[in-house]
Amino acid sequence: PPIGLGTTFDGSERPGLRNAEGANCPRCDLKQAMTISNNVVFTKLAAQVGPQKVADAARLAGITAPLENPDARLPLGNKEVTPVQLASAYATIAAGGVWHAPHMVSKVVDSDGRVLYEYQPGEGEQRFPEQVARNVAEAMMNVVDNDGLQLPDGQEAAGKTGTVQSRFEGQNNDAWTVGYTPSVSTAVWVGTDDNTPIKNSAGRPVYGR
Repeated sequence: PPIGLGTTFDGSERPGLRNAEGANCPRCDLKQAMTISNNVVFTKLAAQVGPQKVADAARLAGITAPLENPDARLPLGNKEVTPVQLASAYATIAAGGVWHAPHMVSKVVDSDGRVLYEYQPGEGEQRFPEQVARNVAEAMMNVVDNDGLQLPDGQEAAGKTGTVQSRFEGQNNDAWTVGYTPSVSTAVWVGTDDNTPIKNSAGRPVYGR
């Protein structure tokens, strides 16, 4: 049967899989699970639809990193991707399922002001039905408010925070916030090259939110 934003799952913690603090829910739908960062629900969803289909959807959105041998933890981010890939993938969702190839250089100008190169965007490619993209966006619309992120009054944004827990108890190794407004998609990552805990100036762990 079809799975939608109102489909409910048991999101209670289970051995070997924790939720974010305060994110346990014995019965919550997909939008609520996204809002509160319930890990259990999305591993169950991935297992139900098939991890390879999750990887295929990520590829369509714009993820180019290897996603070999995916399992049900893929929605939690157990494969390495870059901020550019994530910003590109979220931009596909923001554009109603239309993918555009990401680029790093917009324009090159010489010392006399002559434009030597300027990026010309292509047509784009419809990777998802627009309704699917809108549903994904709707799932993320309450995350910003729930995580206490500040936006100008009236500014709508869809997004998701993410935190990679460290092997050291109570510490984190990576922190992400990725999201978009109607006009811009942005990915922010904080971490290290050697996969060690990240802390703020007060010595406390850094979280995605």
